[in-house]
Amino acid sequence: MRLSATQQEILKLMAGDWELGSTNGIRPTWWLQKGGTGKGGERKDVRSTTFFALLDRGLIETASKKFPFAYYRLTEEGKRLVLL
Repeated sequence: MRLSATQQEILKLMAGDWELGSTNGIRPTWWLQKGGTGKGGERKDVRSTTFFALLDRGLIETASKKFPFAYYRLTEEGKRLVLL
């Protein structure tokens, strides 16, 4: 499976101590945050196309979804690709 450099970076960060989160609603946004979402660490925005590419390929999955936020984790396949 070919991944873009951005997709690879997101998987590597998520394998470390970064968490992927999103807002739900009319204008959803996606971001990575060091130390976990809402913990005040460094934040990087994620484009919707990148998010959906990872989700559609089965590399990430929903860990928790409580309005207005959702949080995501690596799937086993996502973890395997990080190790390659």
